Amino acid sequence: MNVQQNSTSYSTFTDWFSANIEDEECEHLCKMGADYAAPTKIKNKSQTIPLYNEFANDIWDIVFQDGITIKNIPESHLQSATSFAHYMVWSAVEVLALQR
Repeated sequence: MNVQQNSTSYSTFTDWFSANIEDEECEHLCKMGADYAAPTKIKNKSQTIPLYNEFANDIWDIVFQDGITIKNIPESHLQSATSFAHYMVWSAVEVLALQR
């Protein structure tokens, strides 16, 4: 089942995360970050962009409540809307993994 089809049954990104990211994946995310330990359901942009499109408001809330600001985002992730969205999903997943 692909992420885009699966995600529509969740009301928030946190709900999606809770249902789709395993504890073991959270441990890897906490130790290594999404750049090195992205769960298989969010490995690439074809998976993260639909999540961002569906849950952008939730993702922004999660990321910015953690203290990340536009100034902290690496320039390479600000070069396109796709790169930015991908970065935001990975950042939100890292925050939620640390909270779990």
